Amino acid sequence: MAAAGVHPKHLEELASFSDYCNPLLEFMDALTPDESVILVGYSLGGFYIPLAMERYPQKIEVAVFISSFVPGLDTDILAIHQE
Repeated sequence: MAAAGVHPKHLEELASFSDYCNPLLEFMDALTPDESVILVGYSLGGFYIPLAMERYPQKIEVAVFISSFVPGLDTDILAIHQE
């Protein structure tokens, strides 16, 4: 994810959730058709695994959610954060 771990961006450079998850989608897009991955999402990272699963279902063997948010069709992220 952008501005996390070894990614070079800084938090103040991110303008949206799309900016935050863009490195994951770029990574998934770069996989060859015969490659697949196990995705692990911790905390807010779990919010983006379903997006990758939807866009790249053939490239994901397993998705693991650890203490994470899992969005639904009518998820209100602000309400989840307040809880």
